[in-house]
Amino acid sequence: MSTPDFLIDYLTTNFNRPRMRHVLKRAADELPQIDHRIWPYLGSVVGRSPAAQTADVITALAWAEFHGDYQVPRNGRLRFGEALRAATAGNDNKRNTLHTALTRADPTTLGRTVIRGIEVCRSAGQVPDWRALHKDLRRILMYGEGHDVKRRWGSDLYSAIPTAPAGATDPDAEPAAEPVAAAS
Repeated sequence: MSTPDFLIDYLTTNFNRPRMRHVLKRAADELPQIDHRIWPYLGSVVGRSPAAQTADVITALAWAEFHGDYQVPRNGRLRFGEALRAATAGNDNKRNTLHTALTRADPTTLGRTVIRGIEVCRSAGQVPDWRALHKDLRRILMYGEGHDVKRRWGSDLYSAIPTAPAGATDPDAEPAAEPVAAAS
């Protein structure tokens, strides 16, 4: 049975298989139908129950959609709603459209809706936390916790973007140069 860590590790390890990425990207267009061509690549790593398989496949397809042109697999620290918030900053219309689609998504439309959100994240360079997304999809499809997960996505989507407290500095930034005293 697949776990969120195992699936993402498998995808990352097999990232250099362009044929796998190509098949997964094409399969995303077929949702909610699951393209049979993906099974040679995912059959050994997806869960056994239909709900687990659906969550695992949606995660794999979203991962492939995001990573299609990248040279190195990327994993972010932002939950899905937070990544969408950052990706739609300044575009309330796109944010509202995504929120409505995610809220209304049922098990048959969830995959396409999530992938549409991933496309928005990708175009803005926002990388979601793939393990957290996979866990969320499993919570929705396997455990009937869709309302809780979608509410958190909505809260993250509309919450204020955190700003650094006054006087805080970026730990990765170069140290400021010392001011040069004027010669008198």
